[in-house]
Amino acid sequence: MRFYVDETFQLFDNEDRKPFYALAAIGIPYEEEEPIRAFLKAKGHGEPLHGTELLRSDAGHELLFEIAKRISHKCVEVVTSCPVNQKDRNGEKAREKLIKTLSRHIIQHYPQTKQILFEQRLAGYTSEQDARTFKEVEHELKASGIDLAQEFKTSEPLLWAADLLASSYRQMMTRAIDRYFDAWQAEVVVPKP
Repeated sequence: MRFYVDETFQLFDNEDRKPFYALAAIGIPYEEEEPIRAFLKAKGHGEPLHGTELLRSDAGHELLFEIAKRISHKCVEVVTSCPVNQKDRNGEKAREKLIKTLSRHIIQHYPQTKQILFEQRLAGYTSEQDARTFKEVEHELKASGIDLAQEFKTSEPLLWAADLLASSYRQMMTRAIDRYFDAWQAEVVVPKP
């Protein structure tokens, strides 16, 4: 099994929304990867699928439901989420905590996992922060036989599924619309304080 991971977050703004950070992970058995990849490519008509864009139209809403219903029973979905502290203005400390929480959860509950693939972030401070965090968890993962890797969403369609799960979670957190998230069979993991 390989887990594909994407993020969603709400940082501090002027609309009094509660800031949070979340990582959405979809564990896909190896024998399901190619069929799901082909399905997502077909639904995207050769273009990456983004939950935010899908949720802008009625057709997109239906497509998100269709994808969730089609693949969720073949996969494992995990979301880990936490509030963003006011001192953590860009959410990087929350992200670090969630990467560690998710990695340990996968080690403990999904020992058949061989790789965790995160969406690659653009060069700069955020990717440097990820590199430090990944270095911290890499030893634990390797000891459990799990490789950690990064790839851009444009080159790996299975990351699109994680994006859709993340967008579904975001709708629940920011708009109290849970029907998208409910279409998945996701487990929500809250990190220990």
